[in-house]
Amino acid sequence: GIVADPFGDRETQVVSPHQGLIIARTNLPLANEGDALFHVARVGAYRSMVGQKDKLHDYQTAIDNAPHPAPDSPPF
Repeated sequence: GIVADPFGDRETQVVSPHQGLIIARTNLPLANEGDALFHVARVGAYRSMVGQKDKLHDYQTAIDNAPHPAPDSPPF
């Protein structure tokens, strides 16, 4: 990803040191040093586990098919 200053004058590339599946990301418009921008599930180390890919696929399918609240409904 890319992080920019509030005015868009400076941009810095952000690269994960690990390959994996993004399971969460921040939606906040402001990030400070040390803040988590993304949470990456490292799946490469578990390739030998039987069915791991199927579990990840099922998890992603469940997320994709989850109902989303109406845009004007309150978050809670």
